[in-house]
Amino acid sequence: MSEQSSRGPEWAATRLRVLERDGWQCQYCGKPLEGDDATADHIVSKETWRREGRPGTPDTDDNLRAACRSCNSSKGDRDNLPRINYYNPRWFPQRTY
Repeated sequence: MSEQSSRGPEWAATRLRVLERDGWQCQYCGKPLEGDDATADHIVSKETWRREGRPGTPDTDDNLRAACRSCNSSKGDRDNLPRINYYNPRWFPQRTY
């Protein structure tokens, strides 16, 4: 996201901070993130935040997590979906019999 983004440089910095915190990995499916596929997803949607009259902004690090574009799009406005337990087969040694 460029500094000329409609959301501005503050959002770009927040997004980058969240992606780095989450290790550039989708917190739903475990996919490695890069480029335009990397998004910062709101745990509690902006709409719900406003409807419930919560103070402040929904764009805080506590309310954001890294997500691939596909997971973020399929989640839509639904709040607080559970993270899929993901494991990488490379984390475990291969057994040879």
